[in-house]
Amino acid sequence: MSEEEFQCRAINDYYASVTDELDLKEGQIYTIMQTSPSGWWYAVNEDGEDGWVPSNYLERIDDDGGAAPSSNGNANANASNANANAAQQKNDDDDGDDVDNTAAPVQSSNNAAPANDADYEQAKKNQTIVQPTKYNNIDDSAPDKPITEWNAKETLDYLNDVILKDQRNDFKLTQACRYITQLATDNDQCVEILSRNGLDTIFAVMKATSDDVAIQMSCCAAIVVICANPASKQYPAKTNGIYYISQGIKTNINYQPFVVLAFNATCNFCHDHAKHRNMTLETDIVTQIVAGMNHHRGKEEGYRVHSAGCLALRNIAADPKGQAAVGGKGVKAIVAGLEEYQDMREVVEGSMGVFVIYVHYLQMVKHL
Repeated sequence: MSEEEFQCRAINDYYASVTDELDLKEGQIYTIMQTSPSGWWYAVNEDGEDGWVPSNYLERIDDDGGAAPSSNGNANANASNANANAAQQKNDDDDGDDVDNTAAPVQSSNNAAPANDADYEQAKKNQTIVQPTKYNNIDDSAPDKPITEWNAKETLDYLNDVILKDQRNDFKLTQACRYITQLATDNDQCVEILSRNGLDTIFAVMKATSDDVAIQMSCCAAIVVICANPASKQYPAKTNGIYYISQGIKTNINYQPFVVLAFNATCNFCHDHAKHRNMTLETDIVTQIVAGMNHHRGKEEGYRVHSAGCLALRNIAADPKGQAAVGGKGVKAIVAGLEEYQDMREVVEGSMGVFVIYVHYLQMVKHL
């Protein structure tokens, strides 16, 4: 583990509700790669699977495996709420009432693993997510049903509304951003999201939550999926959100997963989209991409940053103006990465893809 990483033990089961989340199993150990103010932490389980998890379902452990004082002051309090209410929920299970996520936190104890996929899906459906206690008294006007039952309009309306509030539930906001990504994997839902100015909503969330890497990553993931849909040409962004992605790279440059995701978001935002590419060139994103590539070169899995950076630079360099923006600094970063990762085929191929475009640009300039 790096100095920034630490280990936690799950104090309750949690079933991943939306994309990019990770199941938690009570008693199992997880390595925490990244924390965030919203209460979502990025965790890796003992099988190497990773994703976002609710921090209040965890207790930090010391080097000897014992519980250590938690950096999340709500964790133990929520654990007490969850365990204390588990027995009561068992007594109430027969009344047929569903408990909304905004209600008082109740978590069923589920020590036995689901026997099959059907049992797993039922357990996931039945769970009531216990949010950190600091959000319990915040009325964010969310739809009165589980987040996985929201439609595209309800989710976008919620996001547009909640970022304007003086007090907001960032725990739920983060999950709503991830749910937008999940919805956008369906073509019809993605088209509706785009038609309702969904990209501008995502960028507005990024602007309002620049200090929370979990929300920023959830937004970048949404951009990756939404901009992969051809309908993004019909419904282009009105807001130049690349400013916020660029700022996010500066702020979180040490966190490799964020840098890769931000590069991928930039890549898809620009892909075969002249208007979006022109927006990108109004920012310093090329400088930040090069900085990220240089920063992570030679580090663990730094090749991922290099490959994602090459894809982003390739789409930015799709016209002469973009090629000029990439310029010598971009070429230098690509060459340095080629030297570092020369034995990795996918890195070499990605790097050469940018060179092909850039050489063509130099030939055009030479004949002017």
